[in-house]
Amino acid sequence: KVTDAQNEGIEFSALEGDFECSVLPYSAYELENAMHLYELPAVNYTWVRMIAKQMGVGGDDSWGAPIHDEYLIDPKEPLTLRFAVRGVSNDCGLGKRDE
Repeated sequence: KVTDAQNEGIEFSALEGDFECSVLPYSAYELENAMHLYELPAVNYTWVRMIAKQMGVGGDDSWGAPIHDEYLIDPKEPLTLRFAVRGVSNDCGLGKRDE
């Protein structure tokens, strides 16, 4: 769920398998181009990124150890990302959900 102070917003649910996501107040562009926190703009949006699967960038250390085989993503295996999005509203505090 991604909601505001009134518990209104949107909810994501997997339709098939799992998914991973990030929810941030800044775009990837804004984060990549800010060297310091004060260089980030005022928060105006919530950025939601959905992915089927992700793999780390290294193994047991930060100086070149490869990723363990059991954590590799097989590039020959097709990935499917299926999810639903629905609105969430708080009707007078009763937690009613609208689709």
